[in-house]
Amino acid sequence: MHMDKYDAGNDYYCYPDTSVLKNKLGITDEKVLEEAEREITAISINYIKYNDPPYNLEYLKKIHSTLFSELYDWAGEIRNVDISKGGTRFCIASRITPEIEKIFSELAKESYLATVCDCDFAMKLSEYYAEFNVGS
Repeated sequence: MHMDKYDAGNDYYCYPDTSVLKNKLGITDEKVLEEAEREITAISINYIKYNDPPYNLEYLKKIHSTLFSELYDWAGEIRNVDISKGGTRFCIASRITPEIEKIFSELAKESYLATVCDCDFAMKLSEYYAEFNVGS
């Protein structure tokens, strides 16, 4: 059986026997899709409606949808299969919502990093970014 780059076997999200995400443009070449994603998100990022805190999963899903809905039918939805990429195992699908809610709760306790000094901001932000990436 073919194992795609997301190590999900018969992955719902990829074209059969490829590591290319199914997309609205019908692109089946990984490099071409990566370029299309860069170009489309460079434009769609301008349409994100930034809100003041508090932040939550619904807000994150709206951002994801805004960034990727031109490319992917599933943009803004919670992943429903377990995946890993290389040696990194992502959060199991059934735990995504509670884990992301936990991260937002931790962010709220830190005032969404608004009170973190400049010298610590990049480090704290990178910690949360890594948690969101592995958590979703």
